[in-house]
Amino acid sequence: YRLGSFAIAGNHVHVLVVPLPGHDLSRITHSWKSYTAKEINKMLGRIGQFWQAESFDHLVRSAAHLERFEHYIEQHVHQGAVVERRPLMNAGSGS
Repeated sequence: YRLGSFAIAGNHVHVLVVPLPGHDLSRITHSWKSYTAKEINKMLGRIGQFWQAESFDHLVRSAAHLERFEHYIEQHVHQGAVVERRPLMNAGSGS
């Protein structure tokens, strides 16, 4: 997958990601949630659910739509989230 901007906040994550051909988004997010929950729980000395059980996804259909999601993610830095801005599209390339 190609990883774009993301924000890690409390028990949820906002992330822009493009699955590569032949890879399923639900499997990618399940893998992320499973691995990170185990590691975080290990560091915190706890067991049980860490992330929100439900995952929500949105299909980005245009550059303007992508810009709105990038802006939304960046706003989480003001709420104490860890935010990294990573452009998904090369300027002028459309991809």
